[in-house]
Amino acid sequence: MSRFHEEEITCPQCGKTSRFKVWDSVNTQTDEDMKAAVRSLEAFTMHCPHCGYEHVVSYNFLYHDMDEAVMIYHAADKQGEETAQQAFKQAMAVLHDAAHYVCRIVHSFDEMLEKLRIADAGLDDRIIALLKLLAERQVEAQYPEFHTTGCYFIRDEEGKFIIHLIDDGTNEALNVDYEASFAELYETLRNEFSKELEEQSKDVPVIDKAWAVSFLDAVMK
Repeated sequence: MSRFHEEEITCPQCGKTSRFKVWDSVNTQTDEDMKAAVRSLEAFTMHCPHCGYEHVVSYNFLYHDMDEAVMIYHAADKQGEETAQQAFKQAMAVLHDAAHYVCRIVHSFDEMLEKLRIADAGLDDRIIALLKLLAERQVEAQYPEFHTTGCYFIRDEEGKFIIHLIDDGTNEALNVDYEASFAELYETLRNEFSKELEEQSKDVPVIDKAWAVSFLDAVMK
């Protein structure tokens, strides 16, 4: 079941305090409506009753989808990472299908939403992390003046998957069509590196760019 508690939160706009529901864990099997609330960030949005200001509050929490065998821990601080490791360990000890679970730690809502987007599409976030790295390297080779500061797997306005690269220094963004550029390579990586993917991700809950770089270094030796 889902768990939450309430805290007094100060509105950054008017400075007044109000009660705010903080979700410690979200279980979508018992609270199915929380799937949409998490994805829209409504579950984490404070609506100030005094001035009407709205803002998203970042804190540590666990998202658990038992139907899809996915656990994602949003670690807003170092303590959150430690709590996540313990939460995963406890859950794996009691879940009958623990071997099939995907357990991930993320450090921002953008990362969390990306992991959910990947899971919803039935894709492997490890392979997507590799493809994002390849897209970044290809773009920077083609456009040397472009320096990637953010790279996300998203849907465009037409619902197509794209790899969205951001250069904060120049406020520029580039999109790479996933289906046209990487869908076939996704299947190749999934089929040819299944063993290596399991070996390099075992007991590694943070699957990001650093992991992708480490994976390529390991398999290219």
